[in-house]
Amino acid sequence: MACSASGTWRKFMEESMVISPSDKMPCALPPPYEPEELREFLQRKANSTRQVETWEDEYWRSIDNKKP
Repeated sequence: MACSASGTWRKFMEESMVISPSDKMPCALPPPYEPEELREFLQRKANSTRQVETWEDEYWRSIDNKKP
């Protein structure tokens, strides 16, 4: 190794070092989302974000109502 690291850091680098190229094929990427699946995913994400924002608003309103 051309690195001057020592101790545990060097040990981990040596253990993760590639010794030789793999003879296995690379993994295959999953197929891309279908348009409807992507739309549903984005809708769920937007709904979750709105729900969290609603909870935050309710929390801050409850704090304001408790102030003397």
